Amino acid sequence: MGEWTINVLVALAAATLLHAGIYKAVRPAELRQALRELAPDLAIGIGNSAVRFAAGLEILIAFLWLVPTGPHLAPTGAALLGLCFAALGVAGRVRASTAACGCLGFGTGKALGLTNVVFGACLVAVALLSFAGSVTPSPTVTALFLLLLCIFANRAAAYRLPARKGVA
Repeated sequence: MGEWTINVLVALAAATLLHAGIYKAVRPAELRQALRELAPDLAIGIGNSAVRFAAGLEILIAFLWLVPTGPHLAPTGAALLGLCFAALGVAGRVRASTAACGCLGFGTGKALGLTNVVFGACLVAVALLSFAGSVTPSPTVTALFLLLLCIFANRAAAYRLPARKGVA
């Protein structure tokens, strides 16, 4: 796989982590509730601060991927996050989770499950590619992907905006 392709994949992964982290930081209750549904006894101590800490880790790893931080710091963190996402998705699927998690930064009402497993696996794969290529993606490409993710995530709100009349 070419360096340009790996750069694009890493930029997309970094943008997704950044978007998801910001969403969790602003709306931690969704993930907290989903975790409580999965393991009520273990998750009793998980508050908004813990969810925001996890969101901060996602944001940090996204930023670390965009700067030369040493050859393996960001991909290692991303791979560990990917494994966590996949494990939570498997747990949600096994326990037939119904509480929306807000995991990828989309307020779609999806519960922990197959989407998390797929995203986690993709994140691990991109991290492994990043290890192999030792790439630092372009912040411009990442910003473009982040913009597209934000537009996609907020498309319902944008559709509800009133049309302006008389604007050229």
